[in-house]
Amino acid sequence: MKTIFSILITLVVFFSNANAQAINYEVIKDNPSFIGHIKAGVAYDADFTKNNNRALYNFQLTANLGERVAISGEFAKAYKKWDRVRENALNEFSKSYMNINGRGTFFFKVDNQKEDTRVSLKKTETSSAYYTLTNETYIFAPASTMRKIGLTGSAGFFRNNYLDNHKYDSVFQVTDQNGSTVSSLNYGTSFSGLRFSGGIHFSIAQNFVINAANSETGERYGRKSVRNKTEVFVEMLYMPTVAVETNLIAKPDNGGGAFTINQKPDIKNLGWRLMVESYTTGIAGIGLRFEFGARPGIKYDISSAGKLKNMYLAAGFFVALSK
Repeated sequence: MKTIFSILITLVVFFSNANAQAINYEVIKDNPSFIGHIKAGVAYDADFTKNNNRALYNFQLTANLGERVAISGEFAKAYKKWDRVRENALNEFSKSYMNINGRGTFFFKVDNQKEDTRVSLKKTETSSAYYTLTNETYIFAPASTMRKIGLTGSAGFFRNNYLDNHKYDSVFQVTDQNGSTVSSLNYGTSFSGLRFSGGIHFSIAQNFVINAANSETGERYGRKSVRNKTEVFVEMLYMPTVAVETNLIAKPDNGGGAFTINQKPDIKNLGWRLMVESYTTGIAGIGLRFEFGARPGIKYDISSAGKLKNMYLAAGFFVALSK
């Protein structure tokens, strides 16, 4: 009962504080158009099979050629010490995950309108044993909001590592230097090739900065802002050819020796992905990135029914410099 009472008091005070006060403000900036963005961050990337996961660092540069055209380049690579495939494989790896690509988007629909936007000016809290009172001063101000929809595509080089862990079936077979078949359990390989993508790009951005004060009390709130951008990509992925490393060298603590994948694993050439980036658009902002889908490459099952193949998830954060 005490918890319910506390929650009710908090909600009533928070939502009833409409702050019908006389707030004056000066608009310092209201421009959601950007020349470009520079992003650098880290991410966790996981195929949906045991030990096939890795940590990445990535860099991205985007240039906006007006409001309708955007071009970008991206580079991502696995951090060797946080690559579980390399760590758990019985064989050596000379190459790690790498993704390098260029992207272009043409926005066929651009809508830039003033929308009432909630701007928080001040927030205070008062707590006791039974409740917490939240008092927030805020206003709704008309801020430019740019919404865009476009066609997007990318082209580049993609490489990944895969560890055969026998979750549902062996992905490949291994023979030793005498031609005898050995268990492929925990042996891994690399695959690579050109990768293309194409789909829809959605974007929404605000870049609104004010200097606010209370005309009744004289209290000054200073610079307050609503600065954010969210981009969503829904794409098909395509790798026309996939090269697989078939010559494997066992680690010294596994006895060394040369091994060969005697038959190329099954390949999946088509895939798809949903990718979301959301970040603040100040001079230096912080953002989150989420990516989910099924990517081309060595074909593997993630369910015993064999209906889901090559699913993966990647998530991370980055620092963004926007201008």
